Amino acid sequence: MQGKLTTAASLLLSFSALSFHVHAGETLDRVEKNKELVAVMDQSYPPYSFINENNEVDGFDADVVKAVAERLGVKATLQTPSWEVIIAGHWRGRWDVCICSMTPDEQKAQVLDFVAPYYSSPAVLVTSVDSPIKSNADLEGKKVGVQQGSTYS
Repeated sequence: MQGKLTTAASLLLSFSALSFHVHAGETLDRVEKNKELVAVMDQSYPPYSFINENNEVDGFDADVVKAVAERLGVKATLQTPSWEVIIAGHWRGRWDVCICSMTPDEQKAQVLDFVAPYYSSPAVLVTSVDSPIKSNADLEGKKVGVQQGSTYS
């Protein structure tokens, strides 16, 4: 019985791996053909992505891109167009992936394909102890600065 379960599990795992490759589509084909994974991210979102003292893209998202490229056996190339350009979509093969701390929403899903999230970072409101703002409701009618196109806007 255990031998049958092991064989079934192996077949299921093999089928799952094959299915992933088949469904990855033209982007994975291009990455494998070019031997390069071209990723975009925001250059000013530390600690997730930022330009370090050596003028290189660095941070958590950059590390994730490098790990994915390594597992694919390809070179990782990191680019930092403006956030507005990234979320506009319609990349037409300029970039392969955005591993860039982006929250999926309906508007972005019209021009971008989202995969499973790889982490969650919920928004919080932080004020000083003596601030009159104690909850989100206290922000009603106030001006708040946020990044255009972000979840916070």
